[in-house]
Amino acid sequence: MTVTIRTLPHYFPEIFVNRIILSVIAFAVFCIITVMLYKRRRFDRAQCVAAILLSLYIVVLLYYTVVGRYSHEEYDYQIHIFYSYRFLLEQFDFQSMRQFVINLFMLVPVGFLLSVIIKGKAKYVIVFVLCLLLTVFIESMQLLTKCGSFEFDDIISNMIGAVIGILIFALIYWITHEKMYKGKHYVQR
Repeated sequence: MTVTIRTLPHYFPEIFVNRIILSVIAFAVFCIITVMLYKRRRFDRAQCVAAILLSLYIVVLLYYTVVGRYSHEEYDYQIHIFYSYRFLLEQFDFQSMRQFVINLFMLVPVGFLLSVIIKGKAKYVIVFVLCLLLTVFIESMQLLTKCGSFEFDDIISNMIGAVIGILIFALIYWITHEKMYKGKHYVQR
């Protein structure tokens, strides 16, 4: 499907308006959540920077996964779990591997940045649930707008990426706090 200047008015309502409205609503909800976290008065500079970077990343993510795509004629979905993994192992091709890697690393920044922003005892559970909600939202929007395919494998790959982001944050946090503790410990002797 080629969109030209002449055909743009015909496609404009379908391509842009619906998806932009849905993306703006999703972005607004995420910004409201960020503001609610900010009002706890426990944000430091790193958390504020992480919140801004996360908001920008979410906008780009929604553009590439929902808003910036053309609609297909039919709904596309794959509800069989591990279908794409089996396909990748049985019939390896570059396109499938590329898609797998993109899905795997798509939520690594989200998992990391949310881990910077959120504090508390249940931090990692909250980050995991927010990442799950985001990936389910993206997959659902792809299905509803017919601009992609809903796949459980994408959700699984995205969540593995989110966990990688959480683990990277936890490792950095552990290393930096371990050094700070040892530094204080040696100073006290």
